[in-house]
Amino acid sequence: MKERADIVNVTVVNAGISFDVRPGERILEAAERNGVTLPVGCRAGVCGVCISRVVAGAIHYPDGPPLALFEEEVAAGKGLCCVGATNGNLEIEVVHLGEDFEAWE
Repeated sequence: MKERADIVNVTVVNAGISFDVRPGERILEAAERNGVTLPVGCRAGVCGVCISRVVAGAIHYPDGPPLALFEEEVAAGKGLCCVGATNGNLEIEVVHLGEDFEAWE
């Protein structure tokens, strides 16, 4: 089966799982579409629950920088999955993996 060139792969290295991301899709949306559970709170880049360390690749923010991502975290190679997207294959280490957070409403 031939893969489409515009679909990229995200690997959560500290969970040993991978999923595909479609063009224009946020990382969290893609994870949920693929049945992968990532920590989530606000879904708007405000709470920081979904923060991850980028191991390889890059996260960008189509709607502008999120409020919960501070300069120190960016310098440390961290990003937010709820509002972040990627244009290429990405490897991340999810900081709060396995922790239970109450979703914002």
